[in-house]
Amino acid sequence: VFSALAAAEIKPYLGLTINSFGVSTEDASLSYGDEFNATLDEASDRGMAFGFAGGLIISDNSKVNLNYFSGEDNDSEVFNVTAVSLSYDYSFKNKGVNKGWFIGGGIASVEIEVDALSILGSAGLASAEEKTTGVLLRGGYEYLYDNNIALEFGLNAYAFDVDIETNGEGSYLGVDFSAIDVEMPASLSSLYFQMSYVF
Repeated sequence: VFSALAAAEIKPYLGLTINSFGVSTEDASLSYGDEFNATLDEASDRGMAFGFAGGLIISDNSKVNLNYFSGEDNDSEVFNVTAVSLSYDYSFKNKGVNKGWFIGGGIASVEIEVDALSILGSAGLASAEEKTTGVLLRGGYEYLYDNNIALEFGLNAYAFDVDIETNGEGSYLGVDFSAIDVEMPASLSSLYFQMSYVF
């Protein structure tokens, strides 16, 4: 492997990304000791965020990437997402020498912050912040121009949930609660457009 890498043509690249990300919570629940349990409505929000990319293009078919983006959802402005990933792509180059589809995978660290959020009508949920590392799956289409400008469209699928746990206070059906425990597994995916310069 090392001898193959030594013989390979390696080109570093740097780029900027625009990320359209989605955060969804499907199995969120809240409880108050053994006295009360409830399931929260499914929440799904999207946001736009700028990010940075860099890495190495190795020969014609391999690429190593380091990506970062951070942003807030557009709808409720409750979720703040920060994602850092390290991945490897295999490029099929099935549309020409410098263009074609790719697939890849790697690892990602995702942090989701939840700002003050209303639950149970008048209840207030304290802010929370959780970080998780897991598997990243990705794929898309890339085009490298003769002037060393590379364009890329792709999808990042984070194959894990960020388990957000916190507590709050409020009332439900006329009953006042304190120390309501909230569990909110949140999943993340992102569509992105990337423009890079290949050195």
